[in-house]
Amino acid sequence: MHLALPALRRAPAPLLFAGGQGGSKVSELQCTVALVKNIVGTGVLTLPVGISRLSESGASSAEALAIASALLLIVGGLNAWGFVLIGEACAATRQGSYVGAWRKTMGPSLAFLPALASLVLCFTASVSCACVIADTATDLLAGALQVEFDALPRNAVLASIAAGVLAPLCLLPSLAPLGSASVFGVSGILITGIAMLTRLADGSYVPGQGAFSDMVQAAPQFTSADSLISPTAGSVALLVSLLSNAFLAHYNAPGVYNELAPAASVDDGRKPKANDPLGRLRSSTAAEQVNAFFQVFIASIPVASLREGLVSSQRLEVVARDRRVPEARVQRALSSFRRVVTTAFGLSALLFLLLATSSFATFGNASADMILNSYASSDPLASVARAGVLLAVLFEFPLLERPFRLTVLEGLGQDQLTNAPWVAGLSVAFLASIAALNPPLETIAALGGSTGGALLIYVAPALMSLQLQSSQPGPGTAARWALILAGAGVGTLGTVEALLKLGIGV
Repeated sequence: MHLALPALRRAPAPLLFAGGQGGSKVSELQCTVALVKNIVGTGVLTLPVGISRLSESGASSAEALAIASALLLIVGGLNAWGFVLIGEACAATRQGSYVGAWRKTMGPSLAFLPALASLVLCFTASVSCACVIADTATDLLAGALQVEFDALPRNAVLASIAAGVLAPLCLLPSLAPLGSASVFGVSGILITGIAMLTRLADGSYVPGQGAFSDMVQAAPQFTSADSLISPTAGSVALLVSLLSNAFLAHYNAPGVYNELAPAASVDDGRKPKANDPLGRLRSSTAAEQVNAFFQVFIASIPVASLREGLVSSQRLEVVARDRRVPEARVQRALSSFRRVVTTAFGLSALLFLLLATSSFATFGNASADMILNSYASSDPLASVARAGVLLAVLFEFPLLERPFRLTVLEGLGQDQLTNAPWVAGLSVAFLASIAALNPPLETIAALGGSTGGALLIYVAPALMSLQLQSSQPGPGTAARWALILAGAGVGTLGTVEALLKLGIGV
């Protein structure tokens, strides 16, 4: 979900950025900080194992690191471009939501595609969150009790947290108290990065020498090669899918643009103080708007049992942009939007590069699916990092579980059960049960990035842009088609590779 999340992020968490508060134009700095907060999430924790897959398919560790670094910067740039294209589509169509811009450009018959992609992402991100919760909580408990990780029942720990923490959070009538969850996510990732750099520098995990070298589940392992050997297409697609999942925040592009655009928002009486640059990060409006966005997802999926007129067309737009705004002001807002996106994705890419390369340089091909699992349970720095990540995903899980649950209920024609406590409990139990199977976290994250992520990040933005240019093809037409083909290729190869690693024949 960041998913986004994450969004494993926030991951994709496509719902955490509130667009349009009070009609007041905010500073670029505020939006940049908020967007970085949206992008950066626990998805980065799967990148080291993605690099190791390059090495395992033929390249040396050094070559894999160089290739992965280049891919990270390229994918980060493509993600930023897709984000910009979404904002431009919203400006051109005067729409305030991704689904609204998509429906306006591509027609109502295809309106369900981005919504369906988000449903898939909410599912994969929820399972990823549950996996991270199980692993980090078990590791923290093992460190506190001074026992081995394998000595504790991981699934029992997960079940206890699911019943005692996740289910009550998912039963909250409003998710506003969880609005600052992604702030914890950024803090947790920053702390994790510091811990990783420190352990790389002090050599704590160097085999036979480091203080924690005998306390890891798998000793660091590196490979060498005499000449460059190209990694397989499947391993490259898997890494690109993981990178796409890590950068995914594209459902928030309309919200970012709305914050910067003049007269683009609705006064809800909850705007932060003008002199409080962190106000928007703490605002409950972001979490409150999650409830409104649920209806976009639900109403956009064409299931026969959905009732006619469930959500009016006005409500579907969430933040309607029908006001007449001078073209010059729109262009100034777009210029500001592009600067924010470029800066935010650039900073996020540098942070991802720092974490992925430092952790891979420490463990190499022994990098775990979730890289924190590679560090010793008794490592105090790693324990601090795990605590920060655990806090973030505990608050992120309900923001992903609720749209998944409500959309499924609508699809089954059981929307009257929306507020039934036992349904929420059953949903949490279902997602936790999948996590209890201990699927490879990297594969779940890659599956989200290659299915819903490929559509939301690459294909859909380029299609909307091409549709808007249909009357007057511009110089970027070929580049946009290339983005569509790249997205389709990554989506296909990444999905096949992920399914094969899950043992599902395709």
